[in-house]
Amino acid sequence: MGRYYEPESIYGQPLKKDGYKWLGGVDWSPGNDWSLTAQLSGDGILNHDDRLADSRHATTATLNISKEFLHQTLTISNMLYWSVDDGEIFDRIKAEYEMKDGLHLSAGIDVFNGEDGRYGVYEDNSQVWVKAKYNF
Repeated sequence: MGRYYEPESIYGQPLKKDGYKWLGGVDWSPGNDWSLTAQLSGDGILNHDDRLADSRHATTATLNISKEFLHQTLTISNMLYWSVDDGEIFDRIKAEYEMKDGLHLSAGIDVFNGEDGRYGVYEDNSQVWVKAKYNF
C-alpha cells in the first residue's frame, strides 16, 4: 500500500500507487543429492499510470537445479531467471567447494541475455567469476 514508483521521464515525480505481489513454487529432492526448485512470481501496480517506468504487470520464473558430490562438499548448480514478459534471461552456473568448515571456494559464470528489458540491459555484464569465503 502506498509505494512510490519511478516515472518514465527523468523530469517526472515519483507516483504513489498501491501494488501487489504473488509467488508460487515447488521444491523437490528426488534423492541422490539432487535438488530442484521452481518458482513463478509476479507483481503489479493497481490503477497503473502510463507515466510510470514500470509496467502494469511483471512475471518472473526461476529454476534451480543442483547436485552435491564428494560427501556433500562440492555443489554444482544452475540458477535460471526468466522474465516471462519480455523473454529475457539471467543464468548463473556455479560450482562451490567446501574445503573445510567455514572455507568455501566458488567459481561460476553469469550470462545475461535479451534486448533492453530486465536482464538484456546487462548483457555486456556477462562474466566469469571466482570467490573465496571464510565464515568464522
